Amino acid sequence: MDQQRPEGPWPDKWHASPYYATARSVAALTRFGGDQAATAVETAVTWALDTQRDDGSWGVWGGTTEETAYAVQILLSASTHRPQHTRALHRAETYLGDSAGSGRHPALWHDKTLYAPDAMIEAEILAARQMLRTRHDLNRRVTTPIHAEK
Repeated sequence: MDQQRPEGPWPDKWHASPYYATARSVAALTRFGGDQAATAVETAVTWALDTQRDDGSWGVWGGTTEETAYAVQILLSASTHRPQHTRALHRAETYLGDSAGSGRHPALWHDKTLYAPDAMIEAEILAARQMLRTRHDLNRRVTTPIHAEK
């Protein structure tokens, strides 16, 4: 938790975007961090909510499906049910549905050069979309059918 930035995200030397490391940190802290992690998780959730773009996406340079998938995971891992949280998830679900299957991902991963591990990114997007489909909202359960996409 001491690596968390004051505004909420965690940095990652292997990824250009803080959404990846923040999603992984929030997942671990919500599962294993107990009460002592509550403030760190809440700060990360607030940061994620505050950085959503008008089109429902997230991203450091522009909205991407990859970073949106990580932001969805941050919000769903935290299990917060504020109205702002629910609206953000609905907007993200629309963005991911409209953008799914494009197969084009910006190179956000660091090694000797920037690269995009497409199969892994697609798996993250599919996981986030499935999490969105099966989440419990305050008023209803979302059960949108899965459609095969390319």
